[in-house]
This record gives sequence, C-alpha cells and structure tokens, in this order.
Amino acid sequence: MGVDADLDRTDPLRTAAVARRVNALFRAMSTDFLLREQFVTDPAQILAEYVDGGRLPAPRASALNQLVYAVAASPEVLRWLRDYALAHRETPVPHTRFLTDFGRAVTERQAVQVVLALLRLSLEGEGLGVADGSLVQIVNESGLFEDEPLSGTEMSTGTQFGTEQSGTHMSTGGALVSGTEMSTGTQFGTEVSGTQVSTGPRLFSGQVVPVVDALTEYAGRLRDRGLLDSVRSR
Repeated sequence: MGVDADLDRTDPLRTAAVARRVNALFRAMSTDFLLREQFVTDPAQILAEYVDGGRLPAPRASALNQLVYAVAASPEVLRWLRDYALAHRETPVPHTRFLTDFGRAVTERQAVQVVLALLRLSLEGEGLGVADGSLVQIVNESGLFEDEPLSGTEMSTGTQFGTEQSGTHMSTGGALVSGTEMSTGTQFGTEVSGTQVSTGPRLFSGQVVPVVDALTEYAGRLRDRGLLDSVRSR
C-alpha cells in the first residue's frame, strides 16, 4: 500500500524489514487510539510514514485508500487474502501471479467496490504499492493473520462476519458485546451469545483485532454511503 514502487521488494532483507515495521505499527495501534484513528482514516499514508518514513502524493494515497476500504468492506475478499497468504507461506508468489489470482478472486466474489478501486488505480496511473509479489511474505512475517483454524465450541467476540444472535439482537457485522460476552477475535460464521459455535477460522491474530474492528466498521460506513462506488476522486 505505502511502500515505494522503486524499491526492490524481491530483496529478502527488505521484505523482512518491512514485515517487522508493519508488525510494530499494528502493535502500537492496538493500544494507541489516536494512531489507530489516523490509520483508519488514511491507511495508505500512515503505512508510508511509519514503514517507509515518507509521504505519498495525495492522489495516490486517496486511490490506495479506496482499495483498502473496498477490501476491508468485503468479508469474502478478506477471507480469500487470509487463506491465500497462509497457503503460500513457504513459497514466494510472483507479482503477475498474485495480481492474476487476486483479480480472479475479486471477480468470482463479485466484489464490485474492489473492482472499481482497481479500475481507479489503473485510470489514475497509480501502482498497488506493497500489493505485489512480496505482499504474501510481508503479511505472513508480520503475523497479521491467525494461522490456527478454530472449530467446535469457543468463546469469542470481536468483528464478526455472518449472523450473530443475542436475545433479540441480530447483526451482520461489527463489534458485539452482549451480557457477559467479550470480543477478542475476528471470525466468520454463525454466532450465538454465551456459548458460541464457530463455522470458520479466526481471521486475524489478536494484536491486530482492535485495528481491524475499527477499519472494517469505517469501511462499511463508507460503502453504505456509496463513497466506494467511484472510479475517480470527488
């Protein structure tokens, strides 16, 4: 997202350094509310500043932010990214292959806002930043995704994608706190307050859950307001 396109991202030392900085950034945001809000409202720029030590031109940051929000507002695309990253943990993915696989996944899931964001990047001549061949390695080494699938009976809360039931409460997403229920994870599936049965894996590791909760909530609001349905800046 924010890494300079001129840098050689095939360098394993560079990849390791970026992954460590991303990990440190998410750890800091998990306890720093102000930094977390700065990231939520301008993720591309915050990544550029904290990972690369520089700022992006406003048009590029805006276009990249639209892509981030579009992905964050699509549970199916998020789940695909998680599964894809973990499946290629030990095998570097060439730039062209990742873009091809990502494009196919977005199309199959009919993620219209993601398609529009990619089209905007293309029309405005902006690159995808870290979304290249090293993205998979950076994501894995940063520890952003949880690699332990959960099943059976579990106690869980946090950002939920699916159906949540708690008394008369029904929701399709967002953070849920009800009764004695506390949320600490991001997951998919059907959930009932109290004893919860998971039908899918927890997506993100514990350190990034507060950030993901805030980002997905904000992205969902932008989507619902129609602000992600454009191929040019407004």
